[in-house]
Amino acid sequence: MGYDGIIGHTRQSRFNGVKIRGLQEPNAPSATEHHHLPRDGGADTQEPNMSSQQENKRSIWRALAAAGALWAVTGLGQAGAFELVSAAEAQQAALAEKTMPQPVRTRSLPKPDAPAIQVVTPNAPGTPVAAPLRIEVAFRPAQGAKIVPSSFRVLYGLLKIDLTDRLRPHATVTENGVIVEGAKVPDGQHRMFLQVADDKGNTAEQELRFRVGAAS
Repeated sequence: MGYDGIIGHTRQSRFNGVKIRGLQEPNAPSATEHHHLPRDGGADTQEPNMSSQQENKRSIWRALAAAGALWAVTGLGQAGAFELVSAAEAQQAALAEKTMPQPVRTRSLPKPDAPAIQVVTPNAPGTPVAAPLRIEVAFRPAQGAKIVPSSFRVLYGLLKIDLTDRLRPHATVTENGVIVEGAKVPDGQHRMFLQVADDKGNTAEQELRFRVGAAS
């Protein structure tokens, strides 16, 4: 049996008796590659190059994976987070709390025809919350009246800095209440005044106090 016959017989036995001409087994050198292989037992220079390329690819993937993990851990990749209160505004509000007279609190009963505002979260006085935070508020209109969502306003601190336009694109405001996700607020004590009105012109205001920071 000649050389070609031996090759054909070998390929037939490896492919269940089906002779497939021109099919080369994986990792087998091609006919043009045979004469490039070292004949004196020396090292082939192509194999180290392939290994080097594969290792470079692995290094790139490791770097990308590490960058993705850092992105997630530091919170840089948090989708939807936005700055509700800046550091400068927080400093101004803290100074106002020390220098401006505090508003007088009265314990008079709410007007029966006025809407009511209930803070759902954050609603744990004295317990620090983490930022970005979730703000959820519920509205309850008086009998025969409807809440006007467009009347909702958020004022910050005793200076009454208006945060409404900053918050509204990231909030869901309906007749039933407000839900805000991903509000970034600096560490420290904060006070907000929430306002809303109904279709009869009655208004309500609710104070919201909370502290942002690590749990003690």
